[in-house]
Amino acid sequence: MDSLALTNSELADPAAWLLELIKTQTQPSSTKVTSADWHATITQGNRNTELTRRAGSLFGRGIPRDEVTKFLRYWNQEHCDPPLDRAEVDAIAESISRYHPSTETDHLPTIEVTGDLEAMSAQVLDILTSQDGLYQRSGVLTRIVTNDDGHPSIQNLSPDAVRGFLARTMRFVEIKRNEHGEIVSITTVHPPIAVVKDLMALAELPVRTLLRITESPVYGADGTLNTTPGYNPGSRTFFHSSKKLDIPQVPSKPSDKQVQWAKEFLQDELLTDFPFASESDRTHAVAAMVLPLVREMVAGNTPLHLIEAPSPGTGKSLLADVITIPTTGRSAQIMTEAHHEEEWRKRLTASLSEAPTFVMLDNIRQKLDSAALAAVLTTQTWTDRILGRSEVITLPVKCVWLASGNNPMLTTEMARRTIRIRLDSTHARPWQRTGFKHENLRKWVLSNREKVLWCLLTLVQSWIAAGQPQAGQTLGNYEQWAEVIGGILGNAGFKGFLGNLDEMYDSADEEAREWEDFVTIWWDAHRMTSVGVRDLFYLADEHDLMLPFRGAGNENSQKTRLGRSLSQNAGRKFGPFTIERCSKRGPGASAMYQLRCDS
Repeated sequence: MDSLALTNSELADPAAWLLELIKTQTQPSSTKVTSADWHATITQGNRNTELTRRAGSLFGRGIPRDEVTKFLRYWNQEHCDPPLDRAEVDAIAESISRYHPSTETDHLPTIEVTGDLEAMSAQVLDILTSQDGLYQRSGVLTRIVTNDDGHPSIQNLSPDAVRGFLARTMRFVEIKRNEHGEIVSITTVHPPIAVVKDLMALAELPVRTLLRITESPVYGADGTLNTTPGYNPGSRTFFHSSKKLDIPQVPSKPSDKQVQWAKEFLQDELLTDFPFASESDRTHAVAAMVLPLVREMVAGNTPLHLIEAPSPGTGKSLLADVITIPTTGRSAQIMTEAHHEEEWRKRLTASLSEAPTFVMLDNIRQKLDSAALAAVLTTQTWTDRILGRSEVITLPVKCVWLASGNNPMLTTEMARRTIRIRLDSTHARPWQRTGFKHENLRKWVLSNREKVLWCLLTLVQSWIAAGQPQAGQTLGNYEQWAEVIGGILGNAGFKGFLGNLDEMYDSADEEAREWEDFVTIWWDAHRMTSVGVRDLFYLADEHDLMLPFRGAGNENSQKTRLGRSLSQNAGRKFGPFTIERCSKRGPGASAMYQLRCDS
């Protein structure tokens, strides 16, 4: 209704007027109002009581106080014998309104509960398109929640949570009518569970897609800087600002002097106390800081940033915090290494479900070798079963991956998915070093967070203004990441991007060296003759080779693991030798292998 004022036709049928009014109002109530009640004559001894009851019924259904007062005045004149003074009627409305303080503010849309599930769901979907606070991520309804410290994360909604959301954002009512179609009662009920299940089963949801939460200004895929808190439809991100960031305005075309100042501030103020092993290592630290600001500009995968050192106390954890604090205001979410693939999978899914800006694999102790981790580093979406349920969820991978460890060992598969940030103080006890420029660096970074962000954003903006030039370096599986990050750093004058990969591959490739030693012994013993896993196991055992691939089990277990490794490396070349799988000698026979020498 455009107006809630009573017209002549509405006065002729107050029950019809009431129903139309209730459809536009919200406050839940179980008070029943019958059509006969509204047409009764109120005698002198019952006037206050009956008007009070009617006021409570109207207020209980969310009718605004002005309209309740208007209706009571009408009723007093038409049905009270004799009528009360107008001041008395107004006093009744005023008195009862105190028990219904929300009637002036709640205006929830109303849905009649019927047996027509399709119609009810259609009404709910129509209302949801204009609702704030509800999003979808990979087809799952989500919302943004904050912990006790005010830090945000994305939470997937259960059926109960969706039902609660519907109950707080719309009103479901059951309307009973008599045989003449007249309204007998209107009762507020809980959202039907059938509607909730139907909503959650939809292939497409009419709510906004949310990829990740940011806690600082970020660039969209089109290179536009978003500085406005709240949801950004262009990047499909939500800028959550628990603390007002007073970042100096970033010029659309930064001057060479501004870019140089930003670069020197990052190098000589922010990172000056870290003993980087090379210029490449320092450049990669800046790369990790820049990445969350331009993540939407990188459509592909991003590598693992490994912060390593030869000994404890060199500053690995501190550097990780320096990387994460500018964009989030806090340390990264920690994920410890797992001991088997199922555990890796569960931990990765749990971390990604919250859409963190950073994920930190802290203090790697064992050899980093995980098929699940290798997969998540080379995919744009991660699919896994929801813990405790039979449902499968697909999550976007938008986080920045960090890791730390003391001379960590990596498999070849992991090494090629990693860029190195190595620290080396050359001190026997690096934790006893003194004379830092900033004695409490974490506190200093928090105090200068806006200035650090300005420097990082200025680097990006300068690259965009220059036409997004590419630096020329590339990395397999991460080509677009290398184009964007390498271009930004190269445009600003940082040197050494991807310049230390060979050193990392050499130090991490013990796996390949073990295979090279083994195939050399194998060639000496068998040349190009095909040979089974059993003979190769005894050959390896005789020379104490392939221990990492055989494991520590009994002989049968070691043979099985060696056979699995041979199968996985069939067709791979080690030195001049290539491992080839041969045809089996008969049904049920074991796999056979031979070497081909290419020299």
